[in-house]
Amino acid sequence: MSETPNFPAALANPKRNPSYPKRTHSGEGPQWRELLATWQGKVAKAAARLKTLGDNPKKADYLYAYAQMQGAIDQIADAVRRLPGEVGDLYAEDKHRVDQAVAALERLLAKWETLG
Repeated sequence: MSETPNFPAALANPKRNPSYPKRTHSGEGPQWRELLATWQGKVAKAAARLKTLGDNPKKADYLYAYAQMQGAIDQIADAVRRLPGEVGDLYAEDKHRVDQAVAALERLLAKWETLG
């Protein structure tokens, strides 16, 4: 008759699947939401300026840049929603998406300033 192995309490936790990696980024939610809010504020300033353009001959260029900014904000928001719960490569992939979207917004805002 075989004996039942004596596992430490940490390994015998029935609420935790030992094959799934431990979430280590769950406390980062406020940091990511703050980043999103900062960029949303910057894009909102651009939107306010967009409303004052009237019949500016470059209005189509402004509208195009603004639409791209909205896409980058959506990309950040989507990744920010997932980041605190991700682990491993999924976390790295979403963080890369945020970094790329922030870089795109920086380029777009610089372009926005040169349009005027």
